[in-house]
Amino acid sequence: RMGLDQKRAAWRAVLDGLGGIAIFFALGCALIIFITFVIPADGVPLLDLAQLFANLRSAPGDYIWLMITLFSTLLPTLVHLSIAALTMALQYPAWWRNFVAGLLENGAQSRQAALFSGICICAMITVALWSPIWFFAFVITHDHGATFNTVLWIFETFAWAIGGI
Repeated sequence: RMGLDQKRAAWRAVLDGLGGIAIFFALGCALIIFITFVIPADGVPLLDLAQLFANLRSAPGDYIWLMITLFSTLLPTLVHLSIAALTMALQYPAWWRNFVAGLLENGAQSRQAALFSGICICAMITVALWSPIWFFAFVITHDHGATFNTVLWIFETFAWAIGGI
């Protein structure tokens, strides 16, 4: 809301989206740190990270549990990106913002304007909430594993850097 008041919606939306992505990677790195440094009393590591990364590349279907964990971590990131999209939809383009604001102002005098403004706002919220999910699904289904391999490479490099591999 501060971004709308100060006319800096784009900057706030970008920061929110980047914050969600940073949280995703922070949680993934926290999981790697936990697996690396928490050793049970019997001395056997929780997981062999080198083997885990190798198996993720060769047989990702065997690690559905990890995919579910990563997806549950990705949900807050998608919410952040949805909030960023909604912020942008409320601010840009100016003609749309002014049109909806005019409908809201006329809503007190006209039931038709009130109904139409409600429909417009609901449509904006729906598109804003679903657009990051649609975009994510499109990228994942059309990039032939490039995004998955990049994320895997980032996490594997981090595990190597802290001595987990």
